[in-house]
Amino acid sequence: MKLNRFALMLIAVTVVAVAPTVWAYPEKNVQYIIPFVPGGESDVMARWQQVVFRKNYKHDLIVVNKPGAGGGLAWSQLNGLSADGGFEVVDIPVDKNAAFVKERSKEYLEIAKRMGLVK
Repeated sequence: MKLNRFALMLIAVTVVAVAPTVWAYPEKNVQYIIPFVPGGESDVMARWQQVVFRKNYKHDLIVVNKPGAGGGLAWSQLNGLSADGGFEVVDIPVDKNAAFVKERSKEYLEIAKRMGLVK
């Protein structure tokens, strides 16, 4: 039982020590870099998140669309920025998405066959 109390005490001390830093974030406006064209799903989701962000923080979330090179332009821009927490980027890693697309393609192919679009 002593170990459990010690663990709880350690967690409590950590939370108290870190909380002021977390509550202070962000200290300035945050640029939210979207590696896709304006008007797409990622942009729409970012705009919804922007509304929530504005309600909860005193600083703004600025959506910046940076399409091109499969996300490479956005990542290269991010790599050149300071690591001060004032920048976020959203992306869908191709290697993570490939398995999902492969599995879902089977479902879509079956639907297309039933509709007579594919033999």
